[in-house]
Amino acid sequence: MKPSGNTRGLPKERASFLSRPWIVVVASFFLTSTFGIIYSYSDFFLPLGNQFDWSHTLDSTVPALALLVFSIGSIFAGYFAGRIGFRRMSYIGTILVGAGTILASQIQNLPELLLLFGLITPLGTSFVVIIATSSPVLWFVKRRGLAVGIMAAGSGFGTLVVPPAIEALIQINGWRVGFLALGVCFSLLLLVSSYFTQTPDERNLKPYGWHGMSEDQRSQLVEYTPKQALSTRTFWMIYAMFFVGSFGATMFIVHSIPFANTIGISELNASIALGVLGAGSLFSRVFIGLIADRLNRAAGVIISFAVQFVSLGLLGLTGPNFLFLFYVCSFGIGFGYGGYLSDFIALTGDLFGRKSIQKIWAIDETAFGFAGLISPIVAGAFFDFLHSYFLVFDIATIGALVGLILAVLFARDLNNAKIADRNTS
Repeated sequence: MKPSGNTRGLPKERASFLSRPWIVVVASFFLTSTFGIIYSYSDFFLPLGNQFDWSHTLDSTVPALALLVFSIGSIFAGYFAGRIGFRRMSYIGTILVGAGTILASQIQNLPELLLLFGLITPLGTSFVVIIATSSPVLWFVKRRGLAVGIMAAGSGFGTLVVPPAIEALIQINGWRVGFLALGVCFSLLLLVSSYFTQTPDERNLKPYGWHGMSEDQRSQLVEYTPKQALSTRTFWMIYAMFFVGSFGATMFIVHSIPFANTIGISELNASIALGVLGAGSLFSRVFIGLIADRLNRAAGVIISFAVQFVSLGLLGLTGPNFLFLFYVCSFGIGFGYGGYLSDFIALTGDLFGRKSIQKIWAIDETAFGFAGLISPIVAGAFFDFLHSYFLVFDIATIGALVGLILAVLFARDLNNAKIADRNTS
C-alpha cells in the first residue's frame, strides 16, 4: 500500500525483522505447520486399514471428520479469541493437539480414532491455526501479502517435513510410534510459538505500516462486521473458490499414497511426493504473497488455480516409469493450494478490515472443511466401487477449472470496483 497525500513528517516504519510484528509472523509460521499432523494421515491410511481391515471409504472418514471439525472449530475459536485472548486460545489448542495425537497411539478401533484424531486433534488445530492466520492481518497494514505468505508457508513446511519423516518412522517402528512422535514434537513446538501470539492491542502497539500512513488513508480503512461481509458478493466468490480448490487438494493429500500404490509407486516415494507438495505450497505462499503486494491479489489467485488445474489434469499420465512427473504434479497441486489460500487470507483483511478478521476468516474456513469432508469420502467410495482413482481426479480437475473461471470473474469484479472508486473520488 503506497501512502497518498502528504505524509511528510510521519515517523519512519521500523524495518527490522526482529521487531514484534515479524516475530509474530515467525511464530505464526510454526503454528500453521500443525497442518502437517492432519495431512500426514495419508501415511497412516494403509497401515491402519490393513491392521483393522477397514475399507478405503471407512478409512477416509477419519481425515474427512478431522477437516470438518477443523472448520467448525475455527468459527468457535474466531468468536472466543477476542474474549479470552489470542495467547490463551492458542495454549488451549496446543493441549488438545498434543492430547489427541498422543492418545491416538493407543487406539484399538475406529470410534476411538474418530474421537481422538478426528475430533480432539483437529479441534485443537483449529484453535491454533485461526490465531496464526489472523495475526499477520492484525499486525500488518503494509507488506501484508508477504507477512501472510510467510505465515501460511508454515502449512507447506509442515507438509514438506512431517509426512516423509512419519512414513520413515512408521516403516521402522509402526504407526503407534508415529502418532506418539507427532504428538510430543508438536506439543513442544506449539507451546513455545503460542507465547508470541498477542495482538497489537494487547501489546498496546500499532501494526506495521500504520505510522507511514496519512490520516486520510487511516480513515479510509474498511471495517466490516461478519454479517456485513456475508452480505457481499465478494465474500461468497472467495468462499466458492476456496471450496472447489480445496476439494481437489484435500482429495490428493489424503489419498496420494493409496493412489500411488495402485499405479505401482512405493509408499515411501509417494510420501516423498506429499513432501514435494508441501514444498510447492511453501514456495507459492511466499511467491504469491510478493506478487500480490507488487501487482494485485487477484492475479495471484488466477496463477494459483491455473497451476492446480494443469497439475491435477496430468495425474493420469503418472506411473512408476514417470515418477518425476508424479512429483511435478504434487508440487503443482501444492503450489496452487498454497497460493490461493494465502491470497484469500490477505484479501479478507484488505476487503473486510482487521477488526473482525478472525471471525470472518473462520467462516471462510468452513469452505475448506466441507470440501475436506466430502472429497476424501467420495474418493474412497469411488475406489471401493471402481478399484481406480482416475475418474475421481478427473472430477477434481473439473473443480480446479471452475475455480480458475471464478478467479477470472473475481479479478474483473475487483477491477470494476477500483474503477468505480476512482470515478467517484
